[in-house]
Amino acid sequence: MFVYQTIANEFEKTMKGGEDLIKRFIWSFWIIGRIITQNRCSLFLLRRRNMLTKLTKKDERGFTLIELMIVIAIIGILAAIAIPQFSAYRTRSYNSAAQSDLRNCATAQEAYYVDHQTYTGSASLLVGTYGLQTSANVVLTAAGSATGYTLTAWHTSGDSTYTINGPGGTIAKQ
Repeated sequence: MFVYQTIANEFEKTMKGGEDLIKRFIWSFWIIGRIITQNRCSLFLLRRRNMLTKLTKKDERGFTLIELMIVIAIIGILAAIAIPQFSAYRTRSYNSAAQSDLRNCATAQEAYYVDHQTYTGSASLLVGTYGLQTSANVVLTAAGSATGYTLTAWHTSGDSTYTINGPGGTIAKQ
């Protein structure tokens, strides 16, 4: 009823005439659109509220069996994807630890050369004094001479062995 009353009032104002007849006409259509939109929204919200109260009035507690089965299936799918990826990431991190220790050993080997004018054949001589700190479970081997060295590193849980020939070499995967 209110909508029709407002429309009638706006139409009556528009028909009185005047310089701004077109402005009033456009304004009345805008008002009519706003009123209809607000009434539709309030009607929608009222229906929604009634639907929610109907759902909450039921005396249901807990989950149905199908809902629990769906959740378990989703968790199983996610686990099937995540576990192999996690294993691959761990292996990559072990290999990265071996590469990092190999670079550190090459730097310590160069420091040893500065003091002794020869490269060492034992990686254990480089620990401590020359700044070599190895990661857990990384195995380093060294072979050195007066003109060069060969360093090899691998992690016991990794899947690759890395070698560097120096001085000034790059890491190569074996």
